[in-house]
Amino acid sequence: MKAGTAFSHVNRKVLGPMPPQEFMNAFLPARTPRHRQQKLTHDASLFHKFSATRKPELRYQRWVDALEPYCGPNVIQVDTHEYPVFHEDGQSFGPQVCVYLGRQDKGFEPPAFLDMKTVEMSIHFSETIDPFSDDDDESFECPGDREEGLLGEISLPALTQLSFQYRTHVFSMLVLPKYVRFLRWDRAGVIVTGKIPLAGSGHLVTTFFQRMQSASPCTRGIDETVTTPRLSTQQEKLVRQTLNLKLDVPLLQVKIGGRRFIFANSPFFTSYFARSTRCFKAYNLDAKPGEGRCGVFKDSWRMFNGMNEFERYQKLSRAGVKNIPTIWCGEDVMRDLRTGGAFYHKTRTQDYQFALWTKGRIRFRFATHRHYRHVVEELEGPLTACRNIKDVVTALQDASQAHAEAFDRANIMHADSSITNVMIKYEGDLVRGYLIDWDLSIDLDDEPNQIIQRSGQWIFMSARLTSPGYFQRRSRQDQVDDVESFFHDLVYTLVFYTRTFGSGPPPEWAKCYFVEMETIDGYSCGGTTKLSCMRRSTISRYLDSPPLKALVEKLSTVLYSRYTKRDPSFPGNLVKEAQDNSALLYSDPYWLPKALTDALAQPGWLEEKLLTEANDPEERDLESTQVDWDEIAKDMKERTGQEQSRKKRRLH
Repeated sequence: MKAGTAFSHVNRKVLGPMPPQEFMNAFLPARTPRHRQQKLTHDASLFHKFSATRKPELRYQRWVDALEPYCGPNVIQVDTHEYPVFHEDGQSFGPQVCVYLGRQDKGFEPPAFLDMKTVEMSIHFSETIDPFSDDDDESFECPGDREEGLLGEISLPALTQLSFQYRTHVFSMLVLPKYVRFLRWDRAGVIVTGKIPLAGSGHLVTTFFQRMQSASPCTRGIDETVTTPRLSTQQEKLVRQTLNLKLDVPLLQVKIGGRRFIFANSPFFTSYFARSTRCFKAYNLDAKPGEGRCGVFKDSWRMFNGMNEFERYQKLSRAGVKNIPTIWCGEDVMRDLRTGGAFYHKTRTQDYQFALWTKGRIRFRFATHRHYRHVVEELEGPLTACRNIKDVVTALQDASQAHAEAFDRANIMHADSSITNVMIKYEGDLVRGYLIDWDLSIDLDDEPNQIIQRSGQWIFMSARLTSPGYFQRRSRQDQVDDVESFFHDLVYTLVFYTRTFGSGPPPEWAKCYFVEMETIDGYSCGGTTKLSCMRRSTISRYLDSPPLKALVEKLSTVLYSRYTKRDPSFPGNLVKEAQDNSALLYSDPYWLPKALTDALAQPGWLEEKLLTEANDPEERDLESTQVDWDEIAKDMKERTGQEQSRKKRRLH
């Protein structure tokens, strides 16, 4: 992830300016009456040297030195300004000071750089730029490019920390020469305090660090439900062999539905902020009859909106819906809110969106997110892991059948079709498709309690929901939008995972079909290319396989009918055909699996293999954001050792 991407995640999810004392009382309260009394009296001149220092590189260490007496033995600040680890547009950046938790008298040595696996809090310094405004009644966020850039740089370490570590929330600070702001991040958004003048209210900063000393792990945001397993030597060997893990990879454990699941801190899929979904291969230590030993553990923050995903799977299973994965167990984390740290497994940002101190509050709508986990059977891979394009169509046929049965039998709309939510499993030479990830699905039986809006990955969403003309109407998503998403899954696979366009890159129209983006009212939407390509059936011109060519032409003609049935520029016979096709779309939920089944029965399918390393823009972006923090730690240790050696030589 880059700073610009981080800003897009956080934009419109900022609340402030919260009064600093209210912030600390709400999020970092004194644990006992004994802790309410400061152990050290605040020195009014504490920040004088810091504020008077003209050179920024000296100011960081003076901040650390000034606050050291108030941090106690287990809160350690480290000047990390010489070790920036994030990069964008040729510039390196990172928090100038990092906070770690641990007692040095017990052997804890804080790293001299930003380590996202262990850092407790990041502190950012700015000379003049402040991305927030306490005085603007319309908006708390400043609209300038420099302000947005700084907010992106502040956001990136916090969002990375939430993704790498097991936390419910994190704190950070923004420090300017004359004042400070506290920030608290959770999956719903970020709450920012008003300005805290160092000259008059510096005692709030010292109180913050003193309270952090005595704060419980769950108050600081540590997820205490993730533990280290106690395994015998034989058990550990079996777990590592099953999960294909090396001996130096740490093992972690969670309990779901009374079963223990062992996994390593190496998710094969992650998403930042909001749902913050992470998926891991997990070992089922307490397998029940019918369950395997190796499954897929999903950790996410679901929108608090009706049934959770496990309950949706149960309803689908009771209705006899085929081609969905077998789910072993699932639950909201620590559902009983009376139990210890369970209070922190639900986001709190949304609770303050209508507070009197909130600027621009009418424009904001914050969703409540609840921590959720489940484990399903292991499948082989996403749609693009198929061996050839015929297998892709077969997998889509199975997944679309699951979608149709869910809508017809269980009254549930999936609402999130994509190439990663159609998974496959090979049984010999035969492939089977599964429709997974029912997190955003809509239970139409519970419609009064559902917020029905556009959902899913916008590059796979229907043209009706993403093109500007339709998007501005705020149309409600329906099951035909889902059907169209399956078509875009197929086109995406053809464009980026086959040699349809030869060995070179896809033509410009193909890129625009998925990558084209506009912004309306601060929200991303697609352009008009997807709509026009469906109308002209552009993709079919490049296809050599007769059954595939006929299938794409048929799907694009019928799906586009919902956009042309009232188009006065069309001849009467085409309008009548479009009206008939559109009626078919809405009257027969099984229309798509039937069309795919008919196409698969035709001869002439090519056996050309799908590309395993394709020019997939989404995959390239994902790979470029993967950071090996172990390698960074190794490089930084070597660099620190070399600098210390040079200092020793200069002294001698």
